[in-house]
Amino acid sequence: MTRHRILLALLFAMAVLVSFGNSIKAQGPIVTEDESKVNIYKRFTDNRVPNPPTAYAAAKEYLQRYPKDSDQYTNYFKQWIEEYEFEERECKLLQDICAPVVSSLKTIAIIRPTIALTGE
Repeated sequence: MTRHRILLALLFAMAVLVSFGNSIKAQGPIVTEDESKVNIYKRFTDNRVPNPPTAYAAAKEYLQRYPKDSDQYTNYFKQWIEEYEFEERECKLLQDICAPVVSSLKTIAIIRPTIALTGE
């Protein structure tokens, strides 16, 4: 009797997976005849990880050229630009905070051997 319940549960699970599997489709790339869009998007995706400033410039260019578009790419670019600019502000703030400390440490590193030689 237990085997029958397990078998029935497995059959039910398989039926559910098969029915949901047919409804889930991967989104393919949007087909467009605008070669400029494709080139800008390619430049963005090629540089997103290895060279974010270049990707940022490509995303900004896309939004400037196609300000009225509201497709998935435009929405993604807007979100990515917002996050990139936030991270850039954070990095700048940390650099501004750390610059005096680093400068002081460099000064100490330069002065320390001189102090050791003079015995002060």
